[in-house]
Amino acid sequence: SDDLQMSGFDIARTLSAIISSPMARRSVPEALTEEKLLVASDEERMRAVELAGAFAAAIQAPNSSRKQRIDVALRRTGGRLGGSDPATILAQPIPSSISQSPSPISLRPLTFQQRIGVDFPSDDAPLPVSWLRSIDDYDMQVQHLVYMTGGNRVSDEVREIADSLNASGSTEAALHRLWWILRR
Repeated sequence: SDDLQMSGFDIARTLSAIISSPMARRSVPEALTEEKLLVASDEERMRAVELAGAFAAAIQAPNSSRKQRIDVALRRTGGRLGGSDPATILAQPIPSSISQSPSPISLRPLTFQQRIGVDFPSDDAPLPVSWLRSIDDYDMQVQHLVYMTGGNRVSDEVREIADSLNASGSTEAALHRLWWILRR
């Protein structure tokens, strides 16, 4: 905005500056492309996500619905167990192939949920926008995140998810995770 004012509101010059900026030339790291996401190691994916978090790269996540992102967020924060029946994940027998001989770690393809959550905010994630810190009330912070995504009011579903995320960790991480759910 300062550059736009200094140039006498020359929109063409400002757009040119934006397009030629390093931010406009960010590329998706190979480990996060649709083709390579399935075969990249955890270390490669983590490094690629770090680059994206430092604004040195972009992330190419698959299209997903809000419901799918909510499901990923609740599973990652302990709000929902994996699988449709919680009893199915308890007391599973160890396959005999595991107990026979250790084999080198094989890269298994990521599930759709893992591909969606490749850029899911960590427990120490900062606020998605720093000015939220100036608002003391968590509910008002949630309301402003909804405004930022073009919404007018916080739905009951979003309120429930926001409360669940806030109960499972720091407020800043909860707001960042809620932003992750809402922004796509």
